[in-house]
Amino acid sequence: MDKIDRFSWHAFIAFSALLLACIFLAIYTRELYIAAIPAGVLFALLVVADFRQVFWLLMAMIPLSIEFSFSGTLATDLPTEPLMIVLMVVFGFYLLTHPKEMPLTFLKHPIILLLLLHFLWLAITVIYAKIFLISLKFLLAKTWYLMVFVFLAQSMLLKLRHVKHMIWLVLIPLLFTIVQSLIRHASVGFGFETINETLVPFYRNHVSYAALMTLFFPFVWFARQWYPSGSFRRLFLTAGLIIILTGVFFAYTRGAWLALFVAIVSYALIRMNQLKWMIGPAIVGIVLFLGFLIRDNEYLEYSTDYKKTIQHENLTDHLKATMQRLDVSSAERVYRWIAGFRMSVEELGTGFGPGNFYNHYKSYTVNNFTTWVSDNPERSGIHNYFLMTLVEQGVLGLILFTIFCIYILIKGEMVYRQTKDKFAKQLIMAAILSTLIIYVQIMLSDLIEVDKVGTFFYINLALIVNQDLKNQGKLSVG
Repeated sequence: MDKIDRFSWHAFIAFSALLLACIFLAIYTRELYIAAIPAGVLFALLVVADFRQVFWLLMAMIPLSIEFSFSGTLATDLPTEPLMIVLMVVFGFYLLTHPKEMPLTFLKHPIILLLLLHFLWLAITVIYAKIFLISLKFLLAKTWYLMVFVFLAQSMLLKLRHVKHMIWLVLIPLLFTIVQSLIRHASVGFGFETINETLVPFYRNHVSYAALMTLFFPFVWFARQWYPSGSFRRLFLTAGLIIILTGVFFAYTRGAWLALFVAIVSYALIRMNQLKWMIGPAIVGIVLFLGFLIRDNEYLEYSTDYKKTIQHENLTDHLKATMQRLDVSSAERVYRWIAGFRMSVEELGTGFGPGNFYNHYKSYTVNNFTTWVSDNPERSGIHNYFLMTLVEQGVLGLILFTIFCIYILIKGEMVYRQTKDKFAKQLIMAAILSTLIIYVQIMLSDLIEVDKVGTFFYINLALIVNQDLKNQGKLSVG
């Protein structure tokens, strides 16, 4: 044997001995987790040898992750969140030893500067949080999301072939989760009241399930055009689109349907370079509507009898109840939104602190809007990310986050117009539409801190910034 063969042989013997020892020890002690030690060793070697492969593993795990609760206040997504933490630490050390790997042009881009400014304010509000430990955990989670899905993703998704790789890694496990849900849902007659049961263990509820399908839809739609007509990959992507749309329909999530409609309209507006002109009127409309409700406590006229709010067993009755303001999920949202507005008035400066809404909102609720699920055993949030930002980070936090979100759209449309390459242009369109879909979703839910949504919120902006720098000749793709 030569030197390399001898080393490989010794490594094989050592690992085999470790594997056998762990298996026998696990059987002897009846502690089965001991048998997983060799897998942990292999993973550690993979991280050391090439942490970029761990990034691809993370992307493939996004649709398959499960939520695991250690206690009533501590939960994580497995295996995605531990993978994020590992990548954050390893990539952080890598940048310390290879600082030139992070282009200064990327860090100086207006979108990234706005993101960092918002993050800085978030860190400041943690200091003044009502419950510091909760806010600190929120800040740490935000840190590894940004490190992995903005700064690491910047280098991982530089080329179109890298983006294609990501799309396939996410699409295949996503389709698996959809198909298994549809099969299980069909076995109970596609009942409206049974959808959540068919999503276990991959999704907490039908909202996060529908959100992932809809935000990923634009990428699959445009990816079809990257392959020749009649090719296997194009046919597979076409079938994938049909499966995703079927999944969205039977998810019975009104926000997802609305988000797809907004994406279709926005596609036409972006093609005509008119999206930016719609932002101002939309904001004015929202402000005027809120002003109308707040004036003279007009919102009290829209309360409903909590005894009449119901969760229907079929879609038709559910939609009718929504129009009549009798749907329990809609009524509960209003109940929490009112509490949120009342909380924000009390702490306009730095807010209650990131992650602190749940622990304080009940004393600010209005009994007129109580529903029979207002005891909130799931410990869910305010169901509007913008309002949550106002409550937890104060008025400046809301302003910074809103400016950040608006600028992504304005800059994204500009990058789309300036991009000449056909496929890169389609990718930017997909990123903008995916971002818009997320915006619609977070107006009705708190999803950016959910791995199945937050992942793509940040990846989308990394894609837009990368393409903008390429257009200006400020970023080399090698």
